[in-house]
Amino acid sequence: MVMMVKLYYTIVICSLVFIIGTDAMGGPGFMAKGKKCPIVWEFPKPCIDLQPPEDVSNAIQKCWNQAIDIDFKCQEIEVFFRERFSKKKGKKKRPFSPADFIFISSFHWLVYFTDDISPKLCPLMSAETREKIKSTFRNCFLEETSVEMGKMVNVRQVISKLGTYSGHVSNITTVVGIADLCSSKTTNQDDLAKCVTSNLLGACMRDPYYKKPFSHRYSHKGGSKPSMKKGGGGYGNYPKDKAAGSRPGPDGAGSRPGPDSKLPQGKMGQRPKKKGHYCEPCFPLQSSEELKAAFTTCMDTVKPADFYTKFLRCTKFDEKKAAKKNMWLQLFTPNYDISVFFSKKSQDAHTNCMYQKLGLGTTSAVSIRGFKDLVLNHLEGDVNVQEQVIEAIDGCSYTKEGILITTEEFTKCTAELLQKECDMEYRW
Repeated sequence: MVMMVKLYYTIVICSLVFIIGTDAMGGPGFMAKGKKCPIVWEFPKPCIDLQPPEDVSNAIQKCWNQAIDIDFKCQEIEVFFRERFSKKKGKKKRPFSPADFIFISSFHWLVYFTDDISPKLCPLMSAETREKIKSTFRNCFLEETSVEMGKMVNVRQVISKLGTYSGHVSNITTVVGIADLCSSKTTNQDDLAKCVTSNLLGACMRDPYYKKPFSHRYSHKGGSKPSMKKGGGGYGNYPKDKAAGSRPGPDGAGSRPGPDSKLPQGKMGQRPKKKGHYCEPCFPLQSSEELKAAFTTCMDTVKPADFYTKFLRCTKFDEKKAAKKNMWLQLFTPNYDISVFFSKKSQDAHTNCMYQKLGLGTTSAVSIRGFKDLVLNHLEGDVNVQEQVIEAIDGCSYTKEGILITTEEFTKCTAELLQKECDMEYRW
């Protein structure tokens, strides 16, 4: 089971880029077959939420920037996914589980318990590229944090480091308790990583939220976003009763996902007229040639380039016909900020590049007129659909007198209004 988690966590890193890339096509279609695509893909809330102190945060950023300062080499996306997800004779295709996404944004504290003190990297990248990134990051991070490592990290030092992190006390005691338990039973980093991952997963899956975390987003009516403040309990606690559909984990510690923990299909739109592999966009507009050219140019020239940008260049994702044709929605949705793979500075640089080429203002001062012109001149399709998008732009153009609207404010607003429009028109 632990090896399966490790394998699929690695594949999830690939799928993370694929999912976010397909947001440019109207949403992650394979998650909502035959239904309407969500405007923004939202990952489950963190199971264990610990924030690093400034020195550790700086060390992670410094070492990651050094590690990715190389030329990336990758294989073709189509070849990779065809090999990874093709139906092989005698083997049943494993669906994504919520467990695959639980620790997707936890690298800043989980780093000490990875098998090689570095992020999991997508096999789409060549083995040489992955090894260079991993070894550079590992050597730098251990030096910057003064954590000793022989056959495994010095867990006593790691526990001391974790004591400087901020977060709910139950989160800290959970991680420290599991680290202490696993260090007494293992003698090398690989076994330590397996033990910690297994027990953390067991602790997290006891929270009922993680049985069906994706069903919380649009399990409401009228399109308003549900509050995430209620329910879910304290993450990482050890309640006496186990969640339904779980089984005892290894060594009797924790629980692991049962058959009921499969990713739900969710209610993301109207019933499909026919079955298909991908969801249908709520706003079926297509990018003009000028818009596609701007996207490609900015992707190829933006500096500094974060991991996500360099990875897309490496896989030539922006050359895919569907990606360029439908990428316009990215201009109306917030940037992602997940682990070390995304840099706000790089994402803002790409956005400013797009804005400059298309007359959309800047990230600190969005041009409402420019966005309306974008819809009218660069989005091809039904006039009624164009009007729906323009209505969302109008609904997000009001600010206090003299205060400019930023990209973060604008895209958060437009994403919510567009999703609400989609939910109301295609209500289940």
